[in-house]
Amino acid sequence: MIKISEILDCGKLISVFPGVISTRNYLKIKNYNCETKLIRQLEPLIGMGYILGQSIDIDRDTIWRTLLKNHPHDSICGVSIDDVHRDMEDRYKIVEKFTSEGIEKSLLKIIPLIDTNVDSKEQIVIFNLYPLERKEIIVLEDNYEGLIPVDEECKDIIFERADGKIVLFLEKIRPFGFKRIFFKEKDNREIIKHDGIKVYDNVIENKFFLIKINENGTFDLYDKETKREYKNLCYFEDEADAGDEYNFSHIINDEKINTLNLKPKIEIVEESSLRIVARIEYVLSLPEKLEDNLRSNKRIDLPIVNYITIEADSKVIKFKTFIKNTAKDHRLRVLFPTNIKTDFVDSYTQYDIYNEKVDVDPEYYEIPDSVKRIIKGAREPFASRTKLTKGLIDINDKSEGLAILTKGLYEYEVIKDNVVAITLFRAVDRIAKENLLTREGDAGPNIFTPEAECLREMVFEYAVIPHDCNIDLINYHALYNSPLIIVETDRHRGTIKKDLGFIELLDKNVKVTSIKPSEDGQGLIIRFVNLDENEKEISIRTLLNAKKHLRLR
Repeated sequence: MIKISEILDCGKLISVFPGVISTRNYLKIKNYNCETKLIRQLEPLIGMGYILGQSIDIDRDTIWRTLLKNHPHDSICGVSIDDVHRDMEDRYKIVEKFTSEGIEKSLLKIIPLIDTNVDSKEQIVIFNLYPLERKEIIVLEDNYEGLIPVDEECKDIIFERADGKIVLFLEKIRPFGFKRIFFKEKDNREIIKHDGIKVYDNVIENKFFLIKINENGTFDLYDKETKREYKNLCYFEDEADAGDEYNFSHIINDEKINTLNLKPKIEIVEESSLRIVARIEYVLSLPEKLEDNLRSNKRIDLPIVNYITIEADSKVIKFKTFIKNTAKDHRLRVLFPTNIKTDFVDSYTQYDIYNEKVDVDPEYYEIPDSVKRIIKGAREPFASRTKLTKGLIDINDKSEGLAILTKGLYEYEVIKDNVVAITLFRAVDRIAKENLLTREGDAGPNIFTPEAECLREMVFEYAVIPHDCNIDLINYHALYNSPLIIVETDRHRGTIKKDLGFIELLDKNVKVTSIKPSEDGQGLIIRFVNLDENEKEISIRTLLNAKKHLRLR
């Protein structure tokens, strides 16, 4: 007789196909970009228009329905034939086009209400569509020769000019609101300088940390607040992938290839006291493909260009990585050694911060004989080493830590010595194979899918934050995924005479997941999620008339 306890242990009996988190990652990134533009820009703008009494008629229903056609599990997971995923890319183009047109239409309704009739030559309006006040570095083409930027009170804004760009340090960008910048003719006033970033002996320093870029393209990081040092952060590692669209699978005696012994071309491409951008260019020599489950002797060059951005007054170190994949049957990841002593990792998932025990060497699970006869289909005999994140991973020892933010990258693994590996992409050529080292049983049809090899140019964005444990990482995660909108406008009269913030979130560990007009157009929806363990009341500051007292569970 089969025991109930054996059936209840079903997580080890039925496959969860963890590899789909990183299959055809170019689709996940396109989806992230479309969702961000729709949820973090278009809908909040329409909501702001509603607050200002403007009816902005955008067919959001069509945009959402088009996007949702890409969300069936065999579509967004990347586990279909190539034709299905080509259709997805076409839909993403439609969503991006309609969303961009909607943003432009919304701005044409809102901008005329904002007064820019000031004695200035040029004007820009910056929209912050998340309900937190923020400070940001922005970079514009320097079309303002002979002009200097000032705020609404005609106070100087810290700026620098370099290489045809003007870099502005903006403070007090109002929560769920806007900030105006006016460019006036230069007068005799002394231009304010910011003692923000210093560069010396391959070291870049701001008020929070020092980083030293090493010859191999990694960097060492010293956190001034916690006095902790991190070594060899941000290197790339490649390994064979003999799996399929459902599962990663290693090969026996694979030799992983990384960038630690390379000497890439390193140069500073932007330099000011407000912002430093370093460009690091690698050429990684990889086996061309797998042949009989062995990596081929023929080598092929895979170019990687990684940009590292450090900004004044910011704890966030940003990365933008350009890769042209030229090889087949492999997995490429970026690694961050933390050397923090802990057995747990925190990861943001849907509506939760999940604290999970790190297991770098999961044991094989043997199915009891009494259960084998009723098991159908595929299963993973080992717990998956790779895990799912919604863009925030944090390794900490309850005192200090290193957090990693991602945009459209959802797979990570914590390996020996608490090194965090973020999967950039997997390259495979079949929907399903038989006899994988990481999966038993039949997962699906053995259909050739050459486009799953991801032989294309791809761009990846991620960031790291060294921190003590008083930090509110949820706010950093929210702002990292809520881009500003910057609009150049003319000089005109408007009914709104000052910079405004319409909604401000005042509590920690609360994330705003949506601000949008209601479906009937008669109200504004503000959706929160409480990421604390306990029920609590939250506080928001608003210019609106709120009718309900909020309690979050």
